[in-house]
Formats: sequence, C-alpha cells, structure tokens
Amino acid sequence: MKARIVIVDDNPMMKTFLTTFLGKEYDAVGYSHPKEFVDSLDTEPEPAVVVLDLKMPGMSGFEVLKIMGYKGLLSRVRVVVVSAVEESADRVRCLEMGANDFLVKPFNPQELAARIAHQIKITSTQAQ
Repeated sequence: MKARIVIVDDNPMMKTFLTTFLGKEYDAVGYSHPKEFVDSLDTEPEPAVVVLDLKMPGMSGFEVLKIMGYKGLLSRVRVVVVSAVEESADRVRCLEMGANDFLVKPFNPQELAARIAHQIKITSTQAQ
C-alpha cells in the first residue's frame, strides 16, 4: 500500500505539479484551500506526510500546524513545510510548532522527494 501524501498549497500550478510528481510513488492528494484540508482530517485517511505551504489566503500554514497539534496529529503525521518564506524566524517557528522539515521555494523536486522518503522512513522506524 502506497503512503498517503497530502499537498496543501494555494498555487494551482504548484499543487498540480506536486500531486502529479509525488503521485508516481505515493497516493498523493492536493488541497488548494487549507480549510478543506483541515475539514478532511476528520473524514479522510490519515496522511503519512503533509507538504504544507505557509502563505495562503484565509488560513496560514501556521494555523494548519496549530490545528494539527490540537488534534494530536503531529505525533503521527510528518509535516514538510515548502514555502517562499525565507525568514529564519518563520522557519524556526514552524519547527517549534511541530513541522519536521522546511524547504524554501524554489526547490529541487528530487530534494523534496528525498525529504519525504526520509520522513516516511523515520515513521516506519518509530513504529517498529
């Protein structure tokens, strides 16, 4: 069974690209609106990894991290933040809130794939 990867990015091109690129190896699902993703947490299968943008209209990636924390998901679901935010303070804040990794846009898709694979490996090692 393929690991479920969720992409949360308001940029339609980025969401489509990542869903297609990661869909070659994983069960990849994309959300353009963070609220749709948050609402899906109660009804959809739990993802192995969430690829999360920070700057989105209506709800920021920081708010998504906060909600995931309230729901107790950050202990089971790995989060890789992929954002154009270059401020070190924002990267630190994400990691302190429970994100597991941070990649600055623009990025190498192969690097993202390697980071996701690493997060899945960590999860499977912890489960043993």
